[in-house]
Amino acid sequence: MTNITSNARSPHIYQVVLGCTTFVLTLPFVVFHIHRYPLGSTGAVLVGALLMVICTVIDSSRVYTVIGNTNNLKTTFLRWGMMVISSYFEREQLIDHLLDRLFPLRLPFVQWLLRVSVTSSLLASLFTNDVTCILLTPLLLKKWIEQKRDARELKTLLLAIATQANIGSTLTIFGNPQMALIASKSNAFVNQHSRLELKTCVIYLWFPIFVVWLVNFAFLLLHHQLALRISGQSSSTLSQNELGNINQQHLSLLPNKTTHETSSSLNQEQAVSIKSQSDYQPSNSRLFKFILFIVIIAIIALLFASNEKVRFDIGLIPVGAAIVLFLADAFVNHRSPTVILQRIDWNILILFFGIFIWLDGLNSTGIPSRIWAALNLDTASFQHIPSLFLLYAFILIGSNIFSNVPLTILILEQIQPDGDHLNLVLYLAFLTTIAGNLTLFGSVANLIVAQKALTSSLQYKFDFWTYLKYGFVTTLVLSLIGLFIIYGLVEAIN
Repeated sequence: MTNITSNARSPHIYQVVLGCTTFVLTLPFVVFHIHRYPLGSTGAVLVGALLMVICTVIDSSRVYTVIGNTNNLKTTFLRWGMMVISSYFEREQLIDHLLDRLFPLRLPFVQWLLRVSVTSSLLASLFTNDVTCILLTPLLLKKWIEQKRDARELKTLLLAIATQANIGSTLTIFGNPQMALIASKSNAFVNQHSRLELKTCVIYLWFPIFVVWLVNFAFLLLHHQLALRISGQSSSTLSQNELGNINQQHLSLLPNKTTHETSSSLNQEQAVSIKSQSDYQPSNSRLFKFILFIVIIAIIALLFASNEKVRFDIGLIPVGAAIVLFLADAFVNHRSPTVILQRIDWNILILFFGIFIWLDGLNSTGIPSRIWAALNLDTASFQHIPSLFLLYAFILIGSNIFSNVPLTILILEQIQPDGDHLNLVLYLAFLTTIAGNLTLFGSVANLIVAQKALTSSLQYKFDFWTYLKYGFVTTLVLSLIGLFIIYGLVEAIN
């Protein structure tokens, strides 16, 4: 891989000090939500990137080089394309119809849990874990409340949505941000065998993910049984007050789906908002829904068929698919793509650009490469158990300190373009994703589920310690199981 973070000369000592200081000072604001100073992850990353330039840790002209790097743009294009496609699926309410069929009244909770786990995992593999939790959590909570289910199921239900979405997102190269990063950046490896492609995920990761998914499902069942035992055998259903005006409150759960009450005194801004909302209503065209399914199947087929002779770009294929949907929507439904474009989470895309610059500044100090070398990970053979355990600990701890996306970028920048890196790429993809289940802050998907539960009519607080009690032990077990299955598969296949 071409290392975009390598400088022509060694950095001065003041650049090393300022670069590391900037990184350390901004990191807490990136990882945690600090109420007193609510910068948010994107704002904090942009501040960090600005400080890297102001402090001359990196040159201002390098900002354009980093942003314009082919692999960085591929990652951003991939995310944008899948966001557009998921927005069309949301608009057509295809997931709503699916849930209506999957969750009838008086369904035993074991069946509820199984169907939530399957749905969450599969949707995450197609539309990313973050988008899945945004779409699925409020819909499942609404259905759960409407059916007046046992309140002791709620905690296990929320854990299932988050953890199984994270696990399922490892099935494809567009399932989560770190998978997309690894896929795009590993494309520059000289050895094609070392690249993370869609068929590589199918060959090496589907079986460990399936086993881990089953074990996590067993843990969820055990968690529910313990909850029943602790709370006693008395039934605990939701009161009528908790169920009051659920339709109105459910609309507030859905991102960017604000309902405006019509009145004679509507101002211009409200009128525009209502017009946008009406344009986002599902179409009555079966043809367009059919095209939606064909497009998502085509993306998977093309990326799976990509090879050295005929290469389908992982960034341009989703973008091309999104543009095809723009055309189809215009010709079939006579609708403009403007409303869809307005609903794209541009905050995420800007976050990626900020992270690229922010981490390039840290990499330019040489500290990450020194740590990597000090742990002997630069020359380690991950076919040996001691070095494998060292990598395991490094990724698991680092993902929950730095967050999995920044850690993934830092590790990828230490890998040379030549050599066989397949085992490292697979371990990195699997462990950074599963590590997201360790704590509530380990994955954005976890935080989304917690936020949706809090803003629902239940106002349920799914806090850090509630999550940690389940996530800590289970993640250690699941990550070790998957790690050794991948190790065995790599040894057996190669």
